[in-house]
Amino acid sequence: MKTISDSTEVPSPNSHIREYLKHYFSFQHAPGYAVLLSGPWGIGKTFLIKKLLEEQFKEREEEYVYLSLYGLTSIEEINEALLAAIYPALEWKGVKIAGRVMKAALSFGGIETDYKLVDFLGHYKAKLFVFDDLERCELKPINKVLGYINEFIEHDGCKVLIIANEEEIEDGAEYRRRREKLVGKTLHVQSSFDEAIAYFISTIDDADTKKFVQEKAADISATYYQSKLHNLRILQQTIWDFERVYRVLSPRHRANNGAMTILLKMFFALSFELKAGRITEDALGTRMGGLVAAMTRLNNEADPMPLQFAEKNYPDIDLGDSIMSDQLLIDILSRGVVDKEAIHESLDRSPYFVDPANEPPWRALWHSLDQTDADFDRAFKEMERQYAAREFTVIGEILHVFGLRLWLSDIGVIAGNRAEIVQEGKAYIDDLYAQKRLDPIPFDHAHDFRFDCHDGLGMHEAATPEYRALVDYLKNKCHLAGVDRYPDQGEKLLEELASDPALYYRRLCVTHSDDNIYHRIPILAAIDPIVFIGRLLKQAPAQQRTILSAFKGRYEHGDLERDLASERPWLIKVRELLLKAGSMMPAIAKYRIQKNVEWYIDPFL
Repeated sequence: MKTISDSTEVPSPNSHIREYLKHYFSFQHAPGYAVLLSGPWGIGKTFLIKKLLEEQFKEREEEYVYLSLYGLTSIEEINEALLAAIYPALEWKGVKIAGRVMKAALSFGGIETDYKLVDFLGHYKAKLFVFDDLERCELKPINKVLGYINEFIEHDGCKVLIIANEEEIEDGAEYRRRREKLVGKTLHVQSSFDEAIAYFISTIDDADTKKFVQEKAADISATYYQSKLHNLRILQQTIWDFERVYRVLSPRHRANNGAMTILLKMFFALSFELKAGRITEDALGTRMGGLVAAMTRLNNEADPMPLQFAEKNYPDIDLGDSIMSDQLLIDILSRGVVDKEAIHESLDRSPYFVDPANEPPWRALWHSLDQTDADFDRAFKEMERQYAAREFTVIGEILHVFGLRLWLSDIGVIAGNRAEIVQEGKAYIDDLYAQKRLDPIPFDHAHDFRFDCHDGLGMHEAATPEYRALVDYLKNKCHLAGVDRYPDQGEKLLEELASDPALYYRRLCVTHSDDNIYHRIPILAAIDPIVFIGRLLKQAPAQQRTILSAFKGRYEHGDLERDLASERPWLIKVRELLLKAGSMMPAIAKYRIQKNVEWYIDPFL
């Protein structure tokens, strides 16, 4: 056997297993014992056996039966699954199999029925039975399964191969006792990377992907062994995922061999870690911010994050590389979503494909370790010019610049200590606020707004107290910027009250609509209660009820005690004015006003 990347003959670590099983399969007499193939999940046990069966039986597939015990809970289910495995070879037109065998009952394992299993087996020449996933069989205790398998050996003289991860079998001493009577030979499978990857590559459909993966087999091999997982199933799944990504890339992307190599190595390493459960989707979602923060974290601070542990396994791979965003990796590796446009956009924004003339200077500085001194100087001077001119207004970009300036101060590029950088940053925020150029953070996004990552890049210095102080100051000023806009927004809301009461309702209440933009913002407190009552009473009775019912939809979940607490005095005043106005109306109008107050205001005061 040859490796993908080398022409020299490399012995398989499982050659002795293949030779022994060939010998076992060729027995002309009943062996009287089973062979057990053992090894951890994903190491390649099933792959090894299926390849060997293909080679040994070729045109004689009817001479063996392969059955997975995974999830089977009873002898009856095993019988049905066994017959379902046999049926394609038998081609009995009288037997119907539709997920479960219908009426063709079997007598086995002590269950009395009309037919014996041997009656079915006698119609063809199968002499080998392979039982896979023993540890995943749900029939307990596992000794019942061993007793079932023993029938094939003692009573029918068949050869039997059992595949299992014995480390997951919990029945202890009793299992070992029954196993010793049943199993005559135990073979331990080792990971056979070269053989497996050759086969996995052969199954890649896209010709360009197949060629690229074949060329990069040495890189994949290094990453695989660095992971220390020795799990071929995860390797196969990762190759499948990578094929879906690579086949949607443009020729321009594929032509950049260096970038593609970086993408492949990072992709495989993160896939291994995620599929093995050593990192979570949440950790992957904070990859950029977390790893950049870790670069500045002191050794005696918080325990390392999972991704930091992972980085130690892959010394030549940057797990925080920006060639692919966190969200893209989550979509591909965790959710199976491959978005061609999003992938192209992410790659095009990375330093491997971006046009330096069009790259924002702060992004160039973020990648400064890959920049020439001249490029660094140009980017730094331009960022500082933009900073002095207060040109950064996007919150994420502002924070990137704050983090970069703290870092540049530490390394001596900027004259001034960290305290001075913080004061300059606060002055920047104050200037934007005074010029009404500071955008408020939407309330619904205030809690999950990313202050450690923006535009696919983690923030420098994000874990430091100076950066956090700037974040808190910015959040407070953004909140004030939002409050400052309440009067104008309140006037627009009153206009909607008059023109479209239903829209007014949706603005204020949770309706799972894009219209409910104020459901947790105390916008009503910015409206003059007298003006509100005046606009309300101009509406027809049905529209008045819709408008006032918004109080119930708005406050019934307790928000008047929390986020909307500043609206309580306003609501009290509205109630007072409404009842006063009603007292001077005709009897029916007065009654209607009183009932609306009783239904829609009083329960919340």
